[in-house]
Amino acid sequence: MLLDQISLLNYINVNARLCRRKKLVYDTLKMLGGRATSWELLNQLGLRNPNIVRPRLTDLKCDGLIIKIGTRYNEKMRCTETIWGVV
Repeated sequence: MLLDQISLLNYINVNARLCRRKKLVYDTLKMLGGRATSWELLNQLGLRNPNIVRPRLTDLKCDGLIIKIGTRYNEKMRCTETIWGVV
């Protein structure tokens, strides 16, 4: 089996088990280069409520689809943020 076929099968398997909002967050994270903070995801999606994104990031982490790859200080929000990455 070719690598492209394996990647396609993995993509199909991942998409089949994600609910609509989790899929939206996961796809947006992939679109942003596979790594982003929750605030970057919020901005990209045009949302203001972090409670739409953050629980989905936790769910995706529990599903083994994303991992914490670091932290970054957000000067605008004056807080340290987790940088999430696609596995």
